[in-house]
Amino acid sequence: MSRLPAQPLLRVPLYPFHSSPSGLEFCVAEGEHPYGALHPGDELDVLGPCGRGFVLPERPGHLLLAADTVARLMSVLDWAVERGWSVALWLPPGAPPPGWLPELVEIHRQELSAELLGWADVVALDLPDPARRAAEIRAMLPGRAAGFVQALVPPAVPMPCGTGACQACWVPAGVGSRRRLACVDGPVFQW
Repeated sequence: MSRLPAQPLLRVPLYPFHSSPSGLEFCVAEGEHPYGALHPGDELDVLGPCGRGFVLPERPGHLLLAADTVARLMSVLDWAVERGWSVALWLPPGAPPPGWLPELVEIHRQELSAELLGWADVVALDLPDPARRAAEIRAMLPGRAAGFVQALVPPAVPMPCGTGACQACWVPAGVGSRRRLACVDGPVFQW
């Protein structure tokens, strides 16, 4: 019998890692996340899914993931690989490569270039200062369609309600850096 561990009073985001017939798996870092002390099989009191995630066309294409760590992007990576997409991962210098990537995923470490970005049909970001990074990418390839760059913009504070009622999770996101609610309008925003 699994146990229901102590949980934080304020809701904190969890990102799906893998899905299976037995349920969802989540990846959290020990010590860094309030749920880092959980054990496999522990029960959670969750609300969700909330907000908007990554949007990829149904037809296979080229997906470029740009991230310090790919853990929060695993659900979009799995979805793309299962549907025949070509997937590449760009890691900034010094970021350790994950050991659990599917073999089909190509890893890039050079500077994020217009050539690499031009290969992609969609760029999924999980980097610090995502609004600035998304704007830089759009400036490198200005003719690409809306939604070419999609960035995970998590709130800086826990999300008390997860429904937009408390107004606590405002983030700068989207074209023109308008402020939006991460729990309802995001946490993934398009540029």
